[in-house]
Amino acid sequence: MKVLSESLANSTTKAQSRISEHRSQKEDALHFRVTKSSEVSEIEKELGVEIEELEKQKNELEDKLKKVNTLLTSARTRLRNAKEEKDQFEDASNEIILHLKTKEDEMLRAIASYTTEAKVVDTWVNFLEHTWIFKTSLTKRNEEQINAELERYGDYFVNLVVNLLSSYKVRNTSRRR
Repeated sequence: MKVLSESLANSTTKAQSRISEHRSQKEDALHFRVTKSSEVSEIEKELGVEIEELEKQKNELEDKLKKVNTLLTSARTRLRNAKEEKDQFEDASNEIILHLKTKEDEMLRAIASYTTEAKVVDTWVNFLEHTWIFKTSLTKRNEEQINAELERYGDYFVNLVVNLLSSYKVRNTSRRR
């Protein structure tokens, strides 16, 4: 009986201990829920403020779009007017062309000037082409160097991962024993 009494007393003590642990866990869970709820409420407030700001920006952009549309309509009207002016100008310039035919000597001098400028432009184009070829080859060489280094460092990384995993495997194997 004495043994049974002691056994019951031990069981009672263990049960009370478990009840105390469960209460503590319950309090922790309730505290976590309150904390998480507060965090979520704060995030909701922040998102609400962000949404209001975005709505405000949207409205401002819509107002700007309306202004742009108005300006676009105005620009199209000006373009139509400019085309009409161009037509009138072309009529007037046809008359001027007849007058310009008398100035062929000046044009011959201009052609000589243009020829000289064309040579300068050709020289410039050649320079740009050579520069482009040099830049392209330099870029290609840099890319090859980068790819080589990436491949080399990739190999180092793979070796490091393999060594690390092997050491974890050895450690876990020795712990199980």
